[in-house]
Formats: sequence, C-alpha cells, structure tokens
Amino acid sequence: MPQEERAEQRHDAHKWLEAGRRAYNAKEYAKAEVCFRKALAEDPAYGRAHYYLGNTLYKLKRQGEALESWQKTVLLDPKSDSAEKARQKLDMIDEQQARLNSRLVQNFQERNIRRD
Repeated sequence: MPQEERAEQRHDAHKWLEAGRRAYNAKEYAKAEVCFRKALAEDPAYGRAHYYLGNTLYKLKRQGEALESWQKTVLLDPKSDSAEKARQKLDMIDEQQARLNSRLVQNFQERNIRRD
C-alpha cells in the first residue's frame, strides 16, 4: 500500500476515533461503538481505537469483548499510553475476578461446614 494511501486511512481512522470519543463522552455508547469500529475498519492496527472500543464495550456490559479489545491494544502498541491504560484495566478485571473466586470458595466452604 502506498504511503499516501496509508496516511489517508490513518487520517480517516482518526476522524472516526474522535467522533467515537465525543459519543462516548456524551454517554452514547452504541454510537461510540459504531464509530470506533469504523476507525478500526480504516486501520485495524490502530491500538488507540481498540482501547476506546474496549472502554465502550465495558460500559455496554460486554466485558469479554472489552477484554479482547484491551488485549489487542497491548499487543498492537505495547509502549503507548493507551496500552498502559489497557493493562491497568486488565489488571483491575483480574483483581475483581480473583476476589469473586475467593468469595465463591469461601461461600462453598461455609456451606459445607454447616452441613457437617
């Protein structure tokens, strides 16, 4: 792909990213998702768009898809600010999952003790 065409795609992707950010900030998450996906259609390797898509999907209660988007951010652009923020979100989810698992085990053990 010629350099000029690639630059135009990145420019179009950035326009969609900014439209998505405006929608996200207005709490219009479904619209934001569409915009971020259009940014990624223009430039599938746009780590920042994956990050914002992950945030949007999380707000839409689609945690599994959000995790995938944040992971892509880290893989595509590991040294970026977006990747650092994505790592923090992934760590937060891991911590929440660990606490939930701990509570489930504790609950299970307490119920088994009561039965004895």
